[in-house]
Amino acid sequence: MAFGFTSCNNEGNNLNTAVAAADVEAVKDIISAGTDLNAREATLDGTPLHVVATADAAKMAKEAGNEDDAEEIAKITGQLTEIAKLLIESGADASLVDKNGETALFPAARLGHTEVAKVFINSQKMDLNARAKNSATAILPAAWHGHTEVVNALIAAGANINAADANGNTALIFAARKGHLNIVNALIAARVNTELPDIAGKTALTYAAQEGKNEVITALTAADAGLNTQDIDGNTALMCAAIANQNAAVQLLIDAKADLNLKNKNGYSAITAAAWAGNTEAVKALLTAGATITANEIEGFTLLMNARGNSLYLPTLKAAGVDLNMKNAEGKSALQLATEKGHSAVAEALKAAGATE
Repeated sequence: MAFGFTSCNNEGNNLNTAVAAADVEAVKDIISAGTDLNAREATLDGTPLHVVATADAAKMAKEAGNEDDAEEIAKITGQLTEIAKLLIESGADASLVDKNGETALFPAARLGHTEVAKVFINSQKMDLNARAKNSATAILPAAWHGHTEVVNALIAAGANINAADANGNTALIFAARKGHLNIVNALIAARVNTELPDIAGKTALTYAAQEGKNEVITALTAADAGLNTQDIDGNTALMCAAIANQNAAVQLLIDAKADLNLKNKNGYSAITAAAWAGNTEAVKALLTAGATITANEIEGFTLLMNARGNSLYLPTLKAAGVDLNMKNAEGKSALQLATEKGHSAVAEALKAAGATE
C-alpha cells in the first residue's frame, strides 16, 4: 500500500503499466491495494487517466499481431473504457494536468478515443472547459482533428463552443480550416458564434475561403456568417479566396452577395487582389458580377505592383478583358495619369501590356 511516497515505491508505475496494457484485472488489483491513483508517468508527467486517454487500441492490436482486426480493436477499446471508469469511480483526480497543462480529456479528444473521452465527459468530474497552457479547451483539438463524435459529446454536455486559444482559434475556425463539415454543422446547430475572429482578425469563413473548403463556405453563408468581415489588414473572405486562386470559393461568395468593391487597408479590392495573384479567372468572375476598377486604380496599383516586383497585375487585367485605356471622370487614362505624374516605369508597363492612349 502506498502512503503518498510514490518516489519511494513502484506501485504508481505498476498502475500506469497496467493501464497502458489495458489489463483490467491488474488495474483492479492495484487499485484494491490502495496505490496512488494519481501517480505520474515520465513522458508527459501525466497521471493514469492520461495514460488511458492516450492508449491506442488499434496500435495495441497491431502489436499483438491482430492488425486491422475490428473485433480485437473493439475488445481492447472496451477494456480501456472500463479502466477509465474504474479510475474515475475510484477517485482519480480528473483535474490534474500534464506538462502541457492538459487534463486527460485533451489527449482523448485529440486522438479521437471516443469511448474514453465520453467516460470523462459524462463523469461530471472533468472540467470540460479547462484550459491548457495555450488557453485551448478540449473541444479545439477534437475539432481540428475531425473527431465528430467527441465534439458532439462535448456540445451535448454543455462545453463552451466559443472558447478560443491564445491565438484566438475556436473550434469553428479549426473545423472550417480543415474542412470538417459535420463538425461545422454541429457547431452551427448549437448556435456557435460564426463571427469570432482569431488574433489576425480572420473568421471561420475567411479560412474556409482561402483554403477552398467550399461545402463549409456554403454552410457558413447559409448560417449568415459575415460575408464582409475584414481582418486586421482589411481583407475579406472574397479577397483571400481570390489571392489564393480558390475560384470556386470566389464564385460561392459572389453568389452569396459579398461586397465586390470593398477595399482593404491598402486600397485593394477583390479585383486588385486577384490581379496581384495573377488570377485571371477570378478577375473575370468579379467583372461579370459587377465589380469595378477605375483608370486611377490601374495607374496607382501598377506603380505599387512595380515597386513590389509584381509583374502579373497588368497582364492579368488585360487577359480578363479589362480596358486598359478606360478614362476617369476627367477623361484621363491610366497611361496619361502615369505620364503626367512622371511615373515612367508605370507608363512603360502600361504600354507593354497594350495601353495605347
